[in-house]
Amino acid sequence: AHRTVETAAQLALSEGRPFREVLLADHDVTAHLEPVEIRQLFDPMKYIGVANEFIDRVLAASRSWVDEEAR
Repeated sequence: AHRTVETAAQLALSEGRPFREVLLADHDVTAHLEPVEIRQLFDPMKYIGVANEFIDRVLAASRSWVDEEAR
């Protein structure tokens, strides 16, 4: 999967095409994902939704580190 995505990204860059378009045209990708699933991967609401969780984790770890350093 990594190699397929890497190849698609390089092709998109070299041809100046949108990455999503390249993935949708790739038979290796569409053999595993429906077009609607590929399009959903590019929906910011699907991946930004966990940003707050990551921020909370970083802040908690930072607070823990600061508390340990203060001792």
